[in-house]
Amino acid sequence: AFPVVALNHYAQAQVASLAQAGDLLLVFATRESDDSALIETMETALSRNMIMIAITGQQNDMVSGLLGASDLELQIPSLNESRVLEQQLLISQCISELVENTIFPQEHD
Repeated sequence: AFPVVALNHYAQAQVASLAQAGDLLLVFATRESDDSALIETMETALSRNMIMIAITGQQNDMVSGLLGASDLELQIPSLNESRVLEQQLLISQCISELVENTIFPQEHD
């Protein structure tokens, strides 16, 4: 996995040039997305056989439709963008804590 802070056309280029099969792309999408850069990045990830985890709000069919059988969607059951962002932040903090505990287990005993 490698970090991409903002999904724009630079992110798609980064995925296209650096990603390998088995790498992880973590996607945050709040509502139905017609963001062409997000879609292009996900399509590039698919073509590179990357694993995708999408954390979305309700009714985000565009993102859901791009996920493959080995991918995962965590759908926050809300159409309220602020509520979805709040929950995405909580989920990202939990993921960060899990990764940190895995990498540095001795510091969390």
